[in-house]
Amino acid sequence: MTKHSHKRSSFLIVCIAALGMFAGLAGSANAQCGTSPRQRSTIVNAADASKIASAMRQQMPETKIATDDQTLVGLWDVKYMIDGQLYDEVFDQFHSDGNEVAIDIVPPVTGNVCLGIWQKTVARSFKVKHPFWVFDLETNTTLIGRGLIQLQIKLDRTNKNFTGSFTITFRDLNDQPIPGLQDAAGQISGEKIEM
Repeated sequence: MTKHSHKRSSFLIVCIAALGMFAGLAGSANAQCGTSPRQRSTIVNAADASKIASAMRQQMPETKIATDDQTLVGLWDVKYMIDGQLYDEVFDQFHSDGNEVAIDIVPPVTGNVCLGIWQKTVARSFKVKHPFWVFDLETNTTLIGRGLIQLQIKLDRTNKNFTGSFTITFRDLNDQPIPGLQDAAGQISGEKIEM
C-alpha cells in the first residue's frame, strides 16, 4: 500500500465513523417544538442565550425598508415568558405567503425546527398556528401525540417590535391531555432582526 492510499483509507475510516456517530444522534432526536420539561432542563442559562441573540442583532447594521403595510414578514427574535421567567426563545421567520419557520433555543438533536402558519386579523394584529409532534420522554422515539402553539400578536407602529400572548397544548393521539406534560400560557415579545 502506498503512502497516499494509506492516507485515503485512514480518511475514509474517519468519515465513516463520523457518519455513524451523527446517525446515532439522529436516532435519538425528539421532534417537538416548544420546550418540554426534559428540554427545558437542557437550557443551562437562558440569560446567556439571550445575550448571544442580542449581540448578534447589534453586529448587524440597520437597514430602513420603506413600507406602508404593517406586516410580520421577516426574521424575529421571539421570547416566550411565563410569570416573568423565560420559557422559550426562537428565531421566527414569517414568509409573505403565510408560512412560518421557527428555530427553537433547545439543542438541534431534540427537534428544534418547527413549521406554522400566520394570518393578519385586523390592523397590526396577527394570529399564528404552529402544530408539532410529541414523542415519549423516555426514549424520544415513540409518537404519543401532537402539540399546538397559538400566538396572538400585536405589532407596534414602528414595525420592529411586537407583543402578545401564547398558549401551548399537548394532546395524545386521542385528543386527550398527556400525563406529565402541562399546557402552558404566557406573554410573548418579538424584536425584528434587520440587515
